[in-house]
Amino acid sequence: MPHNVIITVNSKEDKEPIRKEIEKAGGTITNEFTLIHAFSVTFPDDYVSTFHSDPRVKHVETDGEVRIQ
Repeated sequence: MPHNVIITVNSKEDKEPIRKEIEKAGGTITNEFTLIHAFSVTFPDDYVSTFHSDPRVKHVETDGEVRIQ
């Protein structure tokens, strides 16, 4: 089952190295945010835990639809 997450990195300089790590882990970047240093990513397996321990990564969050009433 695919895992959809948002990966936020610490700085602009961290984006390219993390992009390469995402692709190396089999992830697909579905969106790159410009106002924040982040990617929306789909992983085929549970490679997400690899990014939790990377010092260049600020946050890893589940990506999903948000609704307000």
